[in-house]
Amino acid sequence: LCPFHLEDGLGNQLEESDLMSIEVKIADLGSACWTYKPFSKEIQTQPYRALEVLLGLDYGTPADIWSTACL
Repeated sequence: LCPFHLEDGLGNQLEESDLMSIEVKIADLGSACWTYKPFSKEIQTQPYRALEVLLGLDYGTPADIWSTACL
């Protein structure tokens, strides 16, 4: 059994094969731009905006990781 388990009160264990079958979909939430050519100071939707974007600093792909973690 995998060490990860669901905390649903039943104590179900996830099999490793279950973890391998998880599908992830990534979507543009409306304000994407090229990594080499930023065209806006405010990227990302407001609730998921990275700190460097909120402060008006230069941003890069780590801002996307921040947004993903917020989701």
